[in-house]
Amino acid sequence: MSRKQTKPLNERILAEIWDSMDALEGSALDEYLSGIGLVSEELLQHYQKSVKAAILMLRRSRFEEAQLHLRNRSLPITSNVVSFDIVRKRQILASINKRMAQTKDMTMAARNHNESAEEDLDSFLEACFRLGVIDEDGNLKV
Repeated sequence: MSRKQTKPLNERILAEIWDSMDALEGSALDEYLSGIGLVSEELLQHYQKSVKAAILMLRRSRFEEAQLHLRNRSLPITSNVVSFDIVRKRQILASINKRMAQTKDMTMAARNHNESAEEDLDSFLEACFRLGVIDEDGNLKV
């Protein structure tokens, strides 16, 4: 024989109280609350405090998420491409230019960059890495 499991007594009592309160309004609710030893004004104050606390917790959580996002965003994203020799960097640039010519998926930004200047080349390759065009080893991503 299996015995039907029921809620513990305290849960059943709370459910019954909730059902009774949910069906009442105004002075009938006040009378019911006072009948079970509760003061409606105190309950209202507790409710207002709990709502304020919940709102503050939500705001705090959002603030902490924003801080974490900023912290993670400010972490430098670096790849190996800037440590390569200039010949390898130019090979990577050539493969990027070839892909751009073939696919027309991206275009070079209008800027005064000097491909012979390694600093500009590093900046461009780092941007390509951040955009996901190449991986950290300079290989084109599909």
